[in-house]
Amino acid sequence: MRDLLSRLTLPVFAAGALVIAACGGAAATESGRRIDLEMKEFAFTQTAITLKRGEKLTLSFKNTGTTEHEFMAGRFGADNMGFAQDFFAGLKYQVAPPASLHGKRHGTAQGGVWVSPGQTATISFVVPDRPGTYEFGCFATGHYKAGMKGSLTIE
Repeated sequence: MRDLLSRLTLPVFAAGALVIAACGGAAATESGRRIDLEMKEFAFTQTAITLKRGEKLTLSFKNTGTTEHEFMAGRFGADNMGFAQDFFAGLKYQVAPPASLHGKRHGTAQGGVWVSPGQTATISFVVPDRPGTYEFGCFATGHYKAGMKGSLTIE
C-alpha cells in the first residue's frame, strides 16, 4: 500500500503543477504584497508608499470620486502632462482590467492606470532595483496641481 501511495504522489503533484501553470504560472500562486488605494477629488488615501526591491507587488485602485482619475509614477511631474521620467519605463507590468491601461494620455506613452468613477484597476509588477524616491500622481486636468500626489520610495 505504501509503495502504491509513493508511486501515485509524484504524478498527482505533477498534474497539479500543470493545472497551476495553465492558470497563469507562478505569478498566480505567488501574488506577493497588495496595497489598496482609493482615489477621489483630489487625493489618494495613501500619500507615502515604501517598497522593497525585488518584491512582487500589486497596487489596487478604487475610484470613489465623481470624475476619472489616474495613477502614474516617476520624476519631474508637470500638471496635465505626466512625468518626464516614467517609473514604469522598461518594466514588465500587468494592468487589470486591460482597458484601464494608461497608455498615451498626455502626449507620450507612460505606464499607469486610468480609472473611471466607481471602477477599480490594478497594476502588478516586481519592484525594480532602483532605490530612491519617486513621485506618483494623477494628471487629469488640474488634479496634480490640486495636490493629488504622493511619494513612492524603494528601499
